[in-house]
Amino acid sequence: MESLESLHEKAAAGAGLTAEEAALFLERAGPEDWRRAHETACALTRGHFGGRLFFFAPLYFSSYCVNDCAYCGFRRSNRALRRRALETDEFLTEARFLWEQGHRTLLLVAAEHPGHSGAAKIAAHAGALRAAGMSFYLMAEVAPMSVPDYRVLRQAGISQCLLFQETYNREVYAAAHDGPKEDYEWRKGAMERALEAGISRVGLGILLGLNDYREDLCALIAHARDLRTRYGKFPATFSFPRLRSAYGLGPTAGEGKEVTDEQLERIIVLARLAVPSAGIVLSTRETPAFRDSVLKKGIGVTHLSAGSATAPGGYTLTESGPGGQFELLDHRPLGEVLRRTKEEGHRPCLQPN
Repeated sequence: MESLESLHEKAAAGAGLTAEEAALFLERAGPEDWRRAHETACALTRGHFGGRLFFFAPLYFSSYCVNDCAYCGFRRSNRALRRRALETDEFLTEARFLWEQGHRTLLLVAAEHPGHSGAAKIAAHAGALRAAGMSFYLMAEVAPMSVPDYRVLRQAGISQCLLFQETYNREVYAAAHDGPKEDYEWRKGAMERALEAGISRVGLGILLGLNDYREDLCALIAHARDLRTRYGKFPATFSFPRLRSAYGLGPTAGEGKEVTDEQLERIIVLARLAVPSAGIVLSTRETPAFRDSVLKKGIGVTHLSAGSATAPGGYTLTESGPGGQFELLDHRPLGEVLRRTKEEGHRPCLQPN
């Protein structure tokens, strides 16, 4: 069995950690090991990203869903939700608001519904943005697709696709999902199909609070390394959102699996040690105080959302009413977050290189 000292040395050299090594670290690391790991994570982050922080905004374009996921405000059984799918003019109004705020990277997001969020709809929205002269860097976080559909996205100008497995524990996954999303393997293979389709950047993630975070983090690392083996590249980003309440829902799935601030910091640190090149996303699900603290420590976060809304029409269509996918805790506009990060010595970037 490898010693923790050898794992420290391997990580510090930038060689990454396997899922098994990460599990060993989680099992045996003491306070001094975590202190050293924090220092190594800071050094790796500086070495790979040089103080750059990449900003984006989510643009939700449909809340119609065929799934009934226990933790999601868009679940089909949520009768309190006022659903909406943006028409082209509404979509452009939302996008222009974000453009004028200073955003240059958009994450297109929608609930799963073949009539409102398929590849053709996303391509149409991307085309409308080009025609309107808004040259965003475009990412998409939508339901799993086939290789031909991912090719449609690539040809439409989508540069990165994100898809979170939510949890890698099959029993927990089955209990939390109802509908097409029940198909664990189809979801897990989605980013492989995106890479096969020629989309060069993909992102993975887990929803913290559904399952033991240690199991899911190690499984995520294994998934990332498998992509590296099969396709020659690690995922471009990792995301670690925590469960948040949502309008119209009772108690969420995963009670008793809550992840503390300290545990989330350790997740970020270990992810950086395991895959030094991966960007790590911290969204507005987190409080301003936590986001500022993690950024100041420099332990691995490289991608931030700012000034976000999680409902279709949430930026400009005030009559849209309740309808967010989940609760947001950081409501600061982009300009304020940019100023704060500059003051801390970071280099804000509005588009990836």
